[in-house]
Amino acid sequence: MFNVDVHVPDALDRRILRILMTDAHTPFREIAAQAGTTVGTVHNRIKRMRGDGIIKRFLPEVDAQKLGFGICALIELKIAGGHLLEVQQELAQDTHIVAVYDVTGEMDTVFVGKFKDTPDLDRFVKGTLQHKHVKETRTRLVLNVVKEGFAPRLED
Repeated sequence: MFNVDVHVPDALDRRILRILMTDAHTPFREIAAQAGTTVGTVHNRIKRMRGDGIIKRFLPEVDAQKLGFGICALIELKIAGGHLLEVQQELAQDTHIVAVYDVTGEMDTVFVGKFKDTPDLDRFVKGTLQHKHVKETRTRLVLNVVKEGFAPRLED
């Protein structure tokens, strides 16, 4: 059900969010100057957006390759009926998995994983195939990352 108490971000909220999405450690004073408002307003807006769940957390954007995770793979799974959520939640706990999606089509779910090398990926895929509710997997290797990021671009 739609929650009527949740604030819909206005133009100022979106300006603040754009600044934070570029650098989450931007000081409130700098955000205020760039957004054309006061430090107190920035503080209150960020606090409210955190409370509303619009801002979930502040974290660094890291380069997986520079951390030794040179392989990005899209792993599609076909899962036995009635066990989709259970399998997704279980496999999502693996440290390699960075995203999990329900999808339409022949397969049921897609996992995005970051792996150190092909033996690392091979262990994950073969282990996944041993899961009692996984019927089939299809793995695609990412050759080049053109764009990676999960936040939408905000307009005024």
